[in-house]
Amino acid sequence: MNKKTEKYVLGEARHRVTRRATTSQPEFRYKQPRRRKLEPTEQTFGTLRSLASRMCTQKEAAAILQVHPDTLQKFFRAYPEAREAWYQGKDLGRVQLRQLLWEQAKQDPAQARFLAKQKSWLGYQDIPAPAEVDVTVQELTKEERLARITELQEKVLQGTRR
Repeated sequence: MNKKTEKYVLGEARHRVTRRATTSQPEFRYKQPRRRKLEPTEQTFGTLRSLASRMCTQKEAAAILQVHPDTLQKFFRAYPEAREAWYQGKDLGRVQLRQLLWEQAKQDPAQARFLAKQKSWLGYQDIPAPAEVDVTVQELTKEERLARITELQEKVLQGTRR
């Protein structure tokens, strides 16, 4: 026996333990509890409605219901009334948010505009009005171009003098 193997001998020479075995932790795993199954009850539909009205994502709702997001998706596919409850909750959340914005708009219009532009909740957008610009292209000679430029410059100067 060489000196390296003597370090790892426990008791008798035939009971050798490798370095890896001495440093690794014993394999012990907690038994995972079985995932909860969603039942199509009014209580479940009400919970889905409530979570959706608070603008929870489906992933967050699945975590609260203690199921995997895929399980929640399967539940929505299997029970159309569950999907309907989810959409009702989303609509209710939008209504509540609009009411809140209306109340806040009385106090602070800037904050209301900021919240209203959050596309993910209300779908409002800040779309600028299209500017009507006459873009006609004509073939002009050099003299005609210079005459047009001076005409436009005079219009601009008249507009600033008013």
